[in-house]
Amino acid sequence: MVNPTTMQTKKILTKLRLINWHYFNNETIPLKNINLFSGENGAGKSTILDAIQLILTTNSRKFNQAANNESKRTLKSYVRGKTGEEGNEYLRNGAVISYIALEIYEKTKQRYFVLGAKFDSPDLEGEVKKKWFCEEGTLEQLSFITENKPSKDDRFINNGKKVNYIYQDKEAKRKFKYRMARGVIFKSKTSCFTIIKMPSI
Repeated sequence: MVNPTTMQTKKILTKLRLINWHYFNNETIPLKNINLFSGENGAGKSTILDAIQLILTTNSRKFNQAANNESKRTLKSYVRGKTGEEGNEYLRNGAVISYIALEIYEKTKQRYFVLGAKFDSPDLEGEVKKKWFCEEGTLEQLSFITENKPSKDDRFINNGKKVNYIYQDKEAKRKFKYRMARGVIFKSKTSCFTIIKMPSI
C-alpha cells in the first residue's frame, strides 16, 4: 500500500500571465502537458520560454538561451520592451510595472497555486526592482490590472487579501522549489518552432 505522505504530488503548468513583458502587454496563455509555439523569428517564442524559466529558476541574468547562447537580452529590455530602433529604443517610457505569473495545478490535491514576480522600472536609468510571490488559487483571483493599468503594490489583491511579497531572490528560489517539489520543464527547439513538454511529476 502506498503511503500518502510519501506519494509525489503531480503538478501541471496550466496558464501563463504576461503583463508588460517585451511585446506582450497583457496576455494570458493557456498551457497543457505538451505545447507547440510556432512563428517567425521575433514572434515571441523565446520571450515566452524566458518568462517561464525566470519564474521557475528566479534567475534574471540568463535570457534567450534557447535561441542564442550569447543573447544580449536583459530584464530591463524585457520590462521596457526594447525595440532596437534608432530614436525609439523602448516601447515603454516613464515608470513601468510588469508581471509574470504561472498558474499550476496540483493534481493529487486538486488545487491551484500561482508562482510569479512583479517588476518595477521607475525610470530609464535605474535598475529594475524584483518582488516574488507564491499564492494559493488561480490567476483569475489575482488583481493584476486595476483601472486598466498594472496594479501597484497596495492594489494587488488575491481573493480580497493583499499579496505577500518575497523580496530576496534566494528566499524566493527556496520557497518556489519547495512548492514545486522537483518541478521539471523539458524544452527542445527546431529552426521554426519550439516545443515545451511539461511532464507530470
